[in-house]
This record gives sequence, C-alpha cells and structure tokens, in this order.
Amino acid sequence: MIGEFLEKYGHRAVYEMDSSNPRWRDDPSYLLEYVRSILDTADLKKFKLSKGCRRKKYGNKLTQPFHFYRLWKINWLIRQAVKGEESREKGKSELIRLSDPFRALALDIGRRLKERGILEESVDVFHCSLPDMLSILLGYWNGQGLKALVVDRKDRHSELQKLDPPDLIINDHASFAKLSSIVIGDGISGMGVAGGRVEGKVKLLYRPEDGLDQGEVLVAPSTDPGWTPLFLKASGIIMETGGFLSHGAIVAREYGIPAVVNIPGVMKLIKNGDSVVVDDDEGKVYLSINL
Repeated sequence: MIGEFLEKYGHRAVYEMDSSNPRWRDDPSYLLEYVRSILDTADLKKFKLSKGCRRKKYGNKLTQPFHFYRLWKINWLIRQAVKGEESREKGKSELIRLSDPFRALALDIGRRLKERGILEESVDVFHCSLPDMLSILLGYWNGQGLKALVVDRKDRHSELQKLDPPDLIINDHASFAKLSSIVIGDGISGMGVAGGRVEGKVKLLYRPEDGLDQGEVLVAPSTDPGWTPLFLKASGIIMETGGFLSHGAIVAREYGIPAVVNIPGVMKLIKNGDSVVVDDDEGKVYLSINL
C-alpha cells in the first residue's frame, strides 16, 4: 500500500516548492511515522459516518430555501466546485512532478562536486547559484572557496527563516496585515471554511515534523500537502493565512474538520495548551478566558 502511494505521490514533500527538501520517495520516514502513530486511533467507519452526517446537514441548509426545479442546478454547481478544487491541487502536484528531473540533475552535480572536494555534501548544491555552477562546469572556476560561500548562505538562510514574512511587498516596501485582537466575549474573528464547532487543546506548529497528538487543535501559519497527515489527528484547524480555496481549507472540508483561517498573528495570540473553541459556522475562535 505504501509502495503504491509513493509510486503515485512520492514526488511530493513537506514545503515541496523548496527543491532542497527531500521528496517522500527519498525519505518516507515522515509518512511512515504518522501511519504508525494513527494505527490505534484510526476509525474509518466513524470517519465516513461523521463525514456523511456533515454533508447531509450542510447540504440541507443549502438546498432547503429553493424549489425542486432549481436543485439540479445547485447540485451541478456543487459538483463543479468539487472538481475545481481537485483540479487545483492536481495542478500543483503535476508542477512539482515536472521539477523532478531538474532536482535529480542538481543532486547529481552536487554528488560530483562533493567527490572533487568542492562541496561538503551533495545537497549543498541547493545553496549554490546558477553562475556558481556554470562557472565550474564550464571550467572558468575551480570551485575554491565555494564551501565557505555555502556556509555563509546557510547561516543567512537560517536567519531569514526566523523572520515573519510580509503579507504584501510593493516597490521593495514590506507591508504587514493588522494583527487580530482578542475581544472578551466575542473571541477572535476569522473565516470559517469547513463548518462545525469543536473544543480542544492548542498545538502551535511551524513545521509538520514537530508532530501533533490525537484530538489537538492544530494552529499553523499555513499548510501544504506535507501537513495533510496531521489532519488525521487534528480536531480543529486554525491558520494565520488562507481562504476558501487554500490547501488547509480544502483538506479540512474533505476530512470534516472545523477550520477557521485568515487570522493574522494568531500564533502570537494563542499559547500551547490553551483550551479553545473553533466555531467554524461563525468564523470565530474562542479562548477559554472568553467562555
């Protein structure tokens, strides 16, 4: 089963737009660990039943106000919306697949440079610029000093990862969204994208590898396909960014998990272990101090 999955989706990865991150086929340990961790708690029958009940509940809300002759059009639009979401995710998957040959080529160049003593590790090639590579491959440079450049670039990369990315950049000017605030009794307003209401303990995660316990509410800046295994454990989702068509919103709807997104600065407003209520229907998150 895992072999079939990797054959079909092994080109994907955590934060896969960064070519330096290992693909799942290269290192499936992340996936295998989450499969192992949910073996005792996975209940497919319960999951399908819950999903069916939610679909019926919200489907009835959507169709009740309309006469029978309009229901066919509503159902058609719903099916088209589902297909659109699937196509959007498939498009990104194929884009990542297309980058596979270039990643393989880069790693082979890195391996050869490592054998020549120019690089410390083959993956260091992802910290080299195109002019670096071309000048070495064409014989204009022997690569002396490249190791030091790579070390400096790694340090710079680590520093940049600690920064909060701006929401918008115009003419080199960084603009940040106004941070959300806690209003006693009103909670924190965001955008409900999946439906439902749940209460649970918060787990703040900046990277999916840090792990999630069963039933915790996942709080993250954003998510991509590498985060999907965590949704099997999460009772609710809260994100700083995103909208109805963001990855986290689509997966939350598919899994039937209440999710509220687009809450700027929520990672600073909520602490690990806080008890919260994720009210997807209202698009709000209530902290225990508000209840």
